[in-house]
Amino acid sequence: MLQTGRNLFLIVTDYPFGIGEPFLEDEVVLLAKHFEKIYLIIPEVNSINKSLKRFAVPDNCELIELSVSNKLRFKILSIFSLLSRSAIHELYNIKFRYHQNISLEHLKIIIGFKSKALNFKYDLIQYLTKNKISYKNSVFYSYWFTYATLGLALMKNANKKMTVTTRMHGWDCFFYRNKLNYLPFRPFVIENINSVCPISETGKKHLIEKTNSPFRDKIHTHFLGIGNIPRQLKRDFNPNKIHIVSIAFIDPIKRLEKIANALKLVSNFDIEWTHIGNEPNNSKTFQNNIESELREYKNIKTNFLGEQSKTQIYNFLVTEKPDLLICTSASEGIPVSMMESLAHCIPILSLNVGGISEIVKDNVNGFLLESNADESKIAEKIIEFQHLSSDKRKSLSEESFNYYLNHFSAEKNYFRFLKQELLHE
Repeated sequence: MLQTGRNLFLIVTDYPFGIGEPFLEDEVVLLAKHFEKIYLIIPEVNSINKSLKRFAVPDNCELIELSVSNKLRFKILSIFSLLSRSAIHELYNIKFRYHQNISLEHLKIIIGFKSKALNFKYDLIQYLTKNKISYKNSVFYSYWFTYATLGLALMKNANKKMTVTTRMHGWDCFFYRNKLNYLPFRPFVIENINSVCPISETGKKHLIEKTNSPFRDKIHTHFLGIGNIPRQLKRDFNPNKIHIVSIAFIDPIKRLEKIANALKLVSNFDIEWTHIGNEPNNSKTFQNNIESELREYKNIKTNFLGEQSKTQIYNFLVTEKPDLLICTSASEGIPVSMMESLAHCIPILSLNVGGISEIVKDNVNGFLLESNADESKIAEKIIEFQHLSSDKRKSLSEESFNYYLNHFSAEKNYFRFLKQELLHE
């Protein structure tokens, strides 16, 4: 039901221009039906390429472009605020909750994070004031837990009737994925906004254990989701060939070289490996190295498709019907690529890191290996999968779709998030 006169301020990174938030498309469509107006806020518009609008947005969406940075005046305010209650409490957390010695690097992170938060807060208040938008009729939703989330917490601290929530994904949730094994101002923000929503139970558990927050009842798990996809089971399996796919940015944390090294150990059938995802700055260094390494292995064919839109990925999964999605990351939340895979009836082979065990159920919709499994273990599992009976392969495919339908349906998950966290119904 449309909330007449109700506005939603959604803080993103680069949506609808960038490739980092494709899963927002389905959610924004749902949200647009329940708010009179949605304001999409890009805090650092100067850092993104607006030449291509990758996603359509509903008619009642308006883009707000801000130019947040470490401006001198906000940096000075942030330095002086080291004497504030929130900063002193943060230093206490570093020493006694996170059991770290406070260093100059910690202070630099705190000052930089707070500086941008103050800049964001100032610019957003200016916009609201100029356009005479009431806090009372607005809901503020940060898609990532960034300095913008701290800025919203500072605003709510002065305006208790504000409704503020944030999602948390991977890098913004797991401390160990960040410099110094540290993420700033988590306990303060949890205390001062309505809810904090990791996208995995693993993320929720990590956050609670790390912060030991007395406000842990505000931390709620909300899975992301994939839009309605018709069931398309794969029924024909080639005993002489397997087609595997990986979908990820080409980054060291993804450890894609483990896939290549595992494939070298498989010799008794043909392998086609398709990778979707690009390297930084559109480099092809990794691709060229892997293609060179695998050239002598006549049973291995590689396809590097680079960056693909969500529609292109879906078309590939439907038309090519790969046999298996493979993930060798050192750390993950719950990858959207895995939700896409399950929705297209494709089983998953993954190392058990982060929240992976919440989406991959061993021997049900795929296979889980130990987080430190080496290339030989990965190769053994690929061979084992290829030699499964046709009935077992069909069962894995069927259960993949069922798990998507029951746990990662966009319609179900986003509506639940809307009702519980944004509308509080």
